[in-house]
Amino acid sequence: MLLDFWATWCDPCLKTMPRIRQLHESNQDLGKLQVVSLNIDNKPDNGIEYVKQNKFDWTHGFLGDVASSSTGRMLGVTSVPMYILLDRDGKVVSRGSSLETVLEQLP
Repeated sequence: MLLDFWATWCDPCLKTMPRIRQLHESNQDLGKLQVVSLNIDNKPDNGIEYVKQNKFDWTHGFLGDVASSSTGRMLGVTSVPMYILLDRDGKVVSRGSSLETVLEQLP
């Protein structure tokens, strides 16, 4: 599973969204990689609207302020973009701000 932490005010995050879409589309039927994007905008409506406008059809969550999010704190997310690759057992395989570097750890 790939966790993608992002925000609408984060240009590098938005520039990576086409690659995230491609990963989702190329893997959804294979069961190889599930993508979950987690938005940290202070106003969830910003992220929700962006997802709707761009017709992103993979799983999305809206965490709000990452500093007050238990998920963000638990995973050590302090800035975006942040990508976390988990294995089938939920263990962190790779994490970082470069999607392609994180993806190098895919089996």
